[in-house]
Amino acid sequence: MTNHPNIGLDNAMAHFFNVLCPAYERFKERQTRANGLDVAKAAWDLVERLRHDKGKPDKGQFRRALFNRCSELELMRDWAEAAKHPELHRGSVNLVSITGAENPGGTLQINEGPVRPEGPFRGNLITVPSCTLTMNCADGSTHSVPDVLQCVVEFWSKELIK
Repeated sequence: MTNHPNIGLDNAMAHFFNVLCPAYERFKERQTRANGLDVAKAAWDLVERLRHDKGKPDKGQFRRALFNRCSELELMRDWAEAAKHPELHRGSVNLVSITGAENPGGTLQINEGPVRPEGPFRGNLITVPSCTLTMNCADGSTHSVPDVLQCVVEFWSKELIK
């Protein structure tokens, strides 16, 4: 029996490039709750990966230091843990809900008028739906999911690629 199965994700850098970055690319293509959750889980998993790489310093201090540099990581923890557990008992949970519309990708074609042989054809409107997913927090703040995910990925990029 082994305590360290080799799955090709030996360190935080490998996790960043092989898990977080592809998850974020999928989210950018299809801005759905499911794809966003994959990014949140990968971003949150990186905390423990990096802690392990650094020799397992005190978990509380290590997390606080990361949260001070990227407060959005706390939202990633809330989202990832809310997907795993039916309820969260931590006093620091800030995420209340995620609301808004997804953008599943592609374009929408909206008929702007009736198509009749005897009347004018007003044409169709082609549009790309926008993602309005929003994180609603206990402190009253709201955050755009695409913006939060971008911020977290940029943070990890700067943190790991120095």
